[in-house]
Amino acid sequence: MDNVLAIGKAALLSALLAGPFEPGSEEQDHRYDNLACSITFEERPGGRPLYGCRTGMVHDSGRIAARSALGAIGEPYVWGGGGPKGATTGVKRGNNVKGFDCAGLTEYAWAQAGIDIGPDTYAQWRSGPRVARRAMRPGDLAFFETDAKRRGPDHVGVAINVEQMVVAPFTGASVRIEKIDRRSFAGAVRPVEDLRGDDR
Repeated sequence: MDNVLAIGKAALLSALLAGPFEPGSEEQDHRYDNLACSITFEERPGGRPLYGCRTGMVHDSGRIAARSALGAIGEPYVWGGGGPKGATTGVKRGNNVKGFDCAGLTEYAWAQAGIDIGPDTYAQWRSGPRVARRAMRPGDLAFFETDAKRRGPDHVGVAINVEQMVVAPFTGASVRIEKIDRRSFAGAVRPVEDLRGDDR
């Protein structure tokens, strides 16, 4: 690996959009904005894997969206809050607080990548082609049906890897990382695939 900077596991995994890996797996590339990083598991003294990064320029709309969502962690959930420019005051009980609801967060994240996905889950559900659950990549939208009385997905988050997403969950909580796998999972969408013309 050229220009390897050995860093600690916690620092790397907190900074990158990385997924779970098993010892002995092949080197996995994780392109994160302008940094191309890799994780290589090797037999090391004490059984510790090597974590490293190398410089490289990468432009990827999905990762820009995921990074933007990660930057909103800690912002309060506000019903009706958020939009292309960031956190906004909400409506009803959230009219005095700036923050995000689920669709406001995802709209903001993708707007930072220059893509308009619409202001609500229903528009966002139609913002791109469906993606298989295990093929999800950073930036993909994960949708959930939490209310059987409403037609179509009513909750959404931004995937940061195949197992986790950044989401504005509910009133009283803040934007945070949660697992994607749950019974209410309805599907995933990749907003820019049709613009790229490739399989990313």
